[in-house]
Amino acid sequence: MRVTTLMPYEAILANINQVSSQIMTSETQIATGNQITEPSDNPLQFEQALSAQQIVSASANQEHVASSALAVAQAASSTLGSLAGIAQQAYALGVQASNPNAGTTLTAIASELGGLVDTAGQQGNAQIGDIYVLGGDSGSAPWSATNPTQFNGGGEAMSVQLVPGVEVQQNVNATSEMQNLLGSIQTLQHAVQTAAGVTPPPTTTSVGDAMTQVQSALAGLTNLQSEFGTQLQSIQSAQSQLQAQNTTFQGVLATLQSASIPQVVANLSSEQTTYQAILQTASTALLPSLAKYLP
Repeated sequence: MRVTTLMPYEAILANINQVSSQIMTSETQIATGNQITEPSDNPLQFEQALSAQQIVSASANQEHVASSALAVAQAASSTLGSLAGIAQQAYALGVQASNPNAGTTLTAIASELGGLVDTAGQQGNAQIGDIYVLGGDSGSAPWSATNPTQFNGGGEAMSVQLVPGVEVQQNVNATSEMQNLLGSIQTLQHAVQTAAGVTPPPTTTSVGDAMTQVQSALAGLTNLQSEFGTQLQSIQSAQSQLQAQNTTFQGVLATLQSASIPQVVANLSSEQTTYQAILQTASTALLPSLAKYLP
């Protein structure tokens, strides 16, 4: 290989460029707090960080799905509890109507019972997003005031996939329980109207028998809420586990990405010292060479 007088200077220039690049990398790491500012800084660690980022993204999506399912399930459980409360109110009104001295209050009691039918139906239409919590989808509401004792949840208990191969039910099919509740309260309302002497009498069912139907509807709602409680706990547990997993993955990613600032500062100091030394060497080498061109 032919040796020229330019080679030493080319080597010095290459060293200057290399150290200058290292200084810029260290300064960027200090400014951003990231150890990897571009793939070439550490190809293996960059690949690991990229893989971790993909895992974090998938984990965050799973956690979001679980949180959404949990919101629906909690709303379903809460709605069942509220409906059970309505059944208890209806039963209490039946007790009042059974009092021999109820007399003039029967009409008002019947009116209250009619209001409970509407309230129960409206609560049965509770939804989170486009999901009806007691069954049904965004196509149509399960309950309508035009047909107050019917509940058309469509038997839809909608499931969602939390992780591959694992699905959970997020709402509850309460069609049968809702129809029993609505029908029993309306039957009790009509029985009270009959007791009030409405002509023609709306029903031949006695207030006592109608109250028994309300009790049965209440038991159905309570049992369904208890059964669904197990499903709710499963979703809560899954959501908590996914949340913890996502936090762990984010910590791993942060570790891969973050720079040790004290170490980077030490590196920067060393690189600046090296840079100054190379410049000093370059100036020393260049001066004799330049002397040859002086007159």
